[in-house]
Amino acid sequence: MVVKLRTGFSTGACAAAASKAAATAVLTKSTVDFVDINLPSGLTASFKINKCGFKEKEGFASVIKDAGDDPDVTNGAEIVARIEMLKSGGIVIEGGEGVGTVCKPGLGLEVGRPAINPVPVQMITWSVKEVIGNEKSARVTISVPDGEKISRRTLNARLGIIGGISILGTTGLVIPYSNDAYRATIKMSLDVAISAGCSEIAFSTGGRSQKYGERLLNLPGEAHIQMADYVGYALEECSSRTISKIYICAFIGKLSKIAGGFYFTHASQGELDADFLPSLAIKSGLSREYLSGLKYSFTSRHFLELISDKDKPEILRLLCQIASRTCEKYTAGNICVESILFDFNGQLLARAGSNG
Repeated sequence: MVVKLRTGFSTGACAAAASKAAATAVLTKSTVDFVDINLPSGLTASFKINKCGFKEKEGFASVIKDAGDDPDVTNGAEIVARIEMLKSGGIVIEGGEGVGTVCKPGLGLEVGRPAINPVPVQMITWSVKEVIGNEKSARVTISVPDGEKISRRTLNARLGIIGGISILGTTGLVIPYSNDAYRATIKMSLDVAISAGCSEIAFSTGGRSQKYGERLLNLPGEAHIQMADYVGYALEECSSRTISKIYICAFIGKLSKIAGGFYFTHASQGELDADFLPSLAIKSGLSREYLSGLKYSFTSRHFLELISDKDKPEILRLLCQIASRTCEKYTAGNICVESILFDFNGQLLARAGSNG
């Protein structure tokens, strides 16, 4: 039996809700008990406000993060927003106590700025403007009182985020999956695809990579399946079915782990060898002088940023080739695999099968 687990909310959604409550408090000079915010998916979510207060030109509010049934280290954290009305400048978003500071490149965020990702910034901006309008300006400061302590249980320090947690989320939701439930979902999705006559399957590592894969590949909708971190299980299930080809649609972080031999790609299951990606530069014929710079890449995303546009096609094609070869080994060579690498905006970077 598949157990239905409770959905929660991201730190980004909580920050947006707290920001809207703080803005409402300063504008109406009254406290707020609940707010509704619009999520990027188009859904509306309601949040209970934990604390709320105001002064003449300032307001504050907090939300206690509920991650649902997901084992999230930030579950129960207090996300606080303080808003100060300004004369001009639009909506300015800053990080306060317990929100990490970006200290290394490669995260898609400006070094020296708070670790508040682009979608949460957009959500906070939307939520505040909904209250104060487009003409008024305000400074919003997001803080997490226990953020620095919580961050010790994350990979933030290794990634180059110090002093606290990141404010994250691309949908506003945290959708939990038990191992059994997710495997059952993959299995059932494959059964549906086979019943629909699909002989080729496109596995993606998440919602965005699935969307980009659907846009690129001319396959029926049933053929597109999210495998998330369960690469090995997905491949294993394909081996016992009449499937002729598998496409792996991913971004560089997950595809690098697959190429490196990780058949379960969650961050908790270990780190990719730091020399793996730079070694592709050597195999692609790049000089060792060039390689010395790549050795200082802190993440796979940073590695991608360091490669010159001239060298990217060959290196990334090789990465796709190795990932495809690794996957084919798991199916005992019975199914052809092609790996497809996208950038974070959906641009195709490379694609290759096991033989190039």
